[in-house]
Parts: sequence; structure tokens; C-alpha cells
Amino acid sequence: MVSLGGELSPGSADEQAQRDAHFMGEALRLARKAAQKGEVPIGALIVHQGRVIGRAWNQVEVLRDATAHAEMLALTQAQAAIADWRLSDCDLYVTKEPCPMCAGAIVHCRIRRLIFGCGDPKGGAAGGFWNLLQAPNLNHRCEIKPEVRAAESVELLKDFFAQARARRTQGQPHDKGQPKTLDLDGLGDLGSPGKLGSTGSFAANSGPKPLGKALPLFGQSDEQGPDLGDLTHPGDDEGPDAFDSDGDGDGE
Repeated sequence: MVSLGGELSPGSADEQAQRDAHFMGEALRLARKAAQKGEVPIGALIVHQGRVIGRAWNQVEVLRDATAHAEMLALTQAQAAIADWRLSDCDLYVTKEPCPMCAGAIVHCRIRRLIFGCGDPKGGAAGGFWNLLQAPNLNHRCEIKPEVRAAESVELLKDFFAQARARRTQGQPHDKGQPKTLDLDGLGDLGSPGKLGSTGSFAANSGPKPLGKALPLFGQSDEQGPDLGDLTHPGDDEGPDAFDSDGDGDGE
């Protein structure tokens, strides 16, 4: 029998592929939920010893937070679940190749494996454009498995942006999620840090989110990422991509 928490035994590649497909199916379900909320349909989950300890979908528009990508929220949940920022025995599944921000967080959290759906040749940071997850100058390298149920991820993204373009053609407003309303009476001491909500993001009525320190940019590594082939998949969540027909950066 294969241990979900340890190294794979010989001849277990098929079993691992089945598990990867199974957990990616859950990530796709989360991505569909994001689309229902008016968010770019990307879902992510983190697995530790065969158990899901963090799951999220994009909530950039709902939370009005540019950092609220699915991977970031799932990482926060997972760290809280095991009471440790080190996720070295964990695997992260996400429906689209992570951006540089999320890739940096994955490295810092010491994620063991990254499994993603469709690649991002314009802005992906797991081999699509950069490969931050295996940069030799960083103190952690992550195993990467691309193209798991990629066609389903691409279809979700295409459908989402096609519907957005159709609404705009018909003169309908573009739905970008329903933001949470701040309860000003419940903010309390504005000098105190906010508290984490159930979604892994700072709750809107629990005080301001503390500011982090600016980090220096680091250069591109000479190490080549995994060969993802000639992909025509969507670009960065917030920037121009394969579905951005007018190139204005809104994904439409």
C-alpha cells in the first residue's frame, strides 16, 4: 500500500496520478465556485498526509484584496491547521499555474509538491515564464507536476471571460464580485491587527490588516523550468492574457 504522507513506493506512479487527478477535481470544484461569485475561476487546496487542510478560491474582488489569490488563502488556512508555517510535508493543487506572488509564498512555506492544471506562458512562475519554485539561489525547491486536468481548467477560464465579454457587448455591467461591507461600529481599536476569518483572509470587521515590509526583487534564475510545450493558456489573473481581446488588462 502507498502511504499518502510519505515517499512513493516503487510502481506507485499510477496511484499517485489517480490521487493527483482526484484532488485536482476538488480544486476545479472550488474554481467553479469562484466563477459563481464573479471571480476569475481558480481554485486551490493543500493536502497533508492524504487530508485536505486548506482550500480556497480566488477572492480578489470579494475581499477587495489584490493578494487574495486562491493559493495565498489556502496556504494561510493550512498553516493555521497544523500550527506551523512550514508546510514541508504538504502538496498544493491549483487549477492554474501560480503567479510570482504565489510562487514566492509557496517557496517560503516549503511546499513539497506543486500540482497545477493549465500553464501560464506569459506570467507563470512554475516554469511557464519563470521558475521561481526551483531557483538555485533560493533555500527551497519544490517538485512541480504540470498539466493535470488542464483542459478542464482552460474551459472554465474561457467560459468565464466569454461570458464577461458577452455582458459587455450587451451593455451589462461587468460583475466583479460582491465586496464585503465594512462594519465601522465593529472595527474596535484601529491600532490593533485584524483577525483571520474562516476563509483564511482578514475579516472585514476585525480591524485593519497590518502592513508587511517591502521585499527586494530578485532576478530571474538561469535554471530552466519544466518543458510545458507551446501552451495557449490564460495569462496572469489580473493582467492581459489569451482571453483579453482588447489588451486592456481586464481579461476581456
